[in-house]
Amino acid sequence: MKKNNKEAARMAGYISEFLHDYAPQFLTSSEHTLKSYRDALTLYIVFLEERDITHDSLGRHCFERDFIEEWIIWLKDVRHSSPETCNIRLGSLRAFLEFDAHKRCPEVPLDTHAHQFRHAKATHWLEDGMNIIQISFLLGHASLDTTMRYLDITTDDKRQALATLEGEKEKNVTKKWKDSSGSLADFCGLKR
Repeated sequence: MKKNNKEAARMAGYISEFLHDYAPQFLTSSEHTLKSYRDALTLYIVFLEERDITHDSLGRHCFERDFIEEWIIWLKDVRHSSPETCNIRLGSLRAFLEFDAHKRCPEVPLDTHAHQFRHAKATHWLEDGMNIIQISFLLGHASLDTTMRYLDITTDDKRQALATLEGEKEKNVTKKWKDSSGSLADFCGLKR
């Protein structure tokens, strides 16, 4: 048996063990969540098959960032999934990858949660000056309030985040949310 065949068999075994043993015993008893895990991994395998990955070529490289990012685009463009659905699928795949990492290296903690990565990444985006609306969109949040709570930020942080919405020429203008004398269109940043 070729090395790749052994790696493919190991990956297939990890997928089966994750779906049938680990997830129902340690992650959730919800049939809906278990179905979400199965659906995400099934869709990922379908995606890999469309990329000509077979049982001879399945391996760890198939779960690298480039493949996963391409899968998210495939979900959006080919499967017409919403950003929210893409995030759910990605979260399910991450849960499997954490399990896989722990199987390969037991020092990787299994209590690492995908939302910890989402929270950290969103916070880093904000610290790097990314627009809060862009962060909200990337996280798949329907409401900006959800993103603000999700980031667990202070009032000062909120002011700074909202300040990123202003254009370069407007940076010295009075903060829109502090000026009640303007019109609603002005407050929303709309030009008449």
